[in-house]
Amino acid sequence: MKSHLNRIIFNKRLLLLVIIAVPITAVVCYLTITNNKNAKLQEKKSVYPADYRMKIEGLRFYGMNDGRKALAIVADSFVIEKKKVGFLTFSVAHSARLNYANIDFYSPALPDLPATRSSSAPSFRTALDKTTFADFPVSLSGISGLEVLPIKARFFAGDRLISQIQASSARIILSERSIIFSGNAHVLAGASELNTEQLSFLPEKGRLNVESPYTLRRAGAFTSGNRLTTDLQLKAISP
Repeated sequence: MKSHLNRIIFNKRLLLLVIIAVPITAVVCYLTITNNKNAKLQEKKSVYPADYRMKIEGLRFYGMNDGRKALAIVADSFVIEKKKVGFLTFSVAHSARLNYANIDFYSPALPDLPATRSSSAPSFRTALDKTTFADFPVSLSGISGLEVLPIKARFFAGDRLISQIQASSARIILSERSIIFSGNAHVLAGASELNTEQLSFLPEKGRLNVESPYTLRRAGAFTSGNRLTTDLQLKAISP
C-alpha cells in the first residue's frame, strides 16, 4: 500500500515536471530561432544597408557620344544611396558611389607638340555629357553627384595616353561638368608629375586647377606653391 502511494506521488511529480518543462522548452526554442533570424537580418543589413536604393557589383560601362568613345568606367561596385537633406526626414536626395573605380576619358587625337610649347590642351567636354550616360545601367536623373572611392583616371587623346590622376576620392559634379580629386592627388604626365591634396578638373577646357600646397616636377625642375593652373600634360596654359 505504501509503495503504491509512493508511486502515485512520483507520477504526479513527474507529470508536474513535464508540465513545467514543455513551456520552458518551447520558450527556449522560440528565443533561439528569433535570435538566429535577427542575427541573419543584421548580417544582411551590414552588407546591404537599409539606405541603399541600388547596388551593382562589377560595373562595366562604355559611354559613346556622336559615334565616338567618350568614357569608360570599370568599378568593383556602383551604389545609389539615400541621403537626408537638412532635418526633414521626408526630404531625400540620392547620391551615387563608385567603389574602386578606373575611369578613362577620351578626346580626339592631337598633333605632337614640342616640350617647350605652351598648352594646346585637348577637350574632354563630351565625357560628362548626358548623351554619354544615355546607356548607363540606371538613370542618373536626380543624382546629386558621383562619389568615387578611390579613383584612377586616365586621359587619352585618340589612342595616346597623355596623363593619369590617382586620388583617395573624387566627386564628379555632373551638373557642372567638373571633377574634384581629393586626398593625395597625384598627376603623372610623361616625365612630369604633380602632387597635391586637392585639385579640380574642367573637362571642357582640359584644365587642372590647384588651390592647395603642391609640388611640381616639370622638365627636370621642381617648383612648389599654393595655386596653380595647368593642363593635363602639366604644361603652362596659353594666355
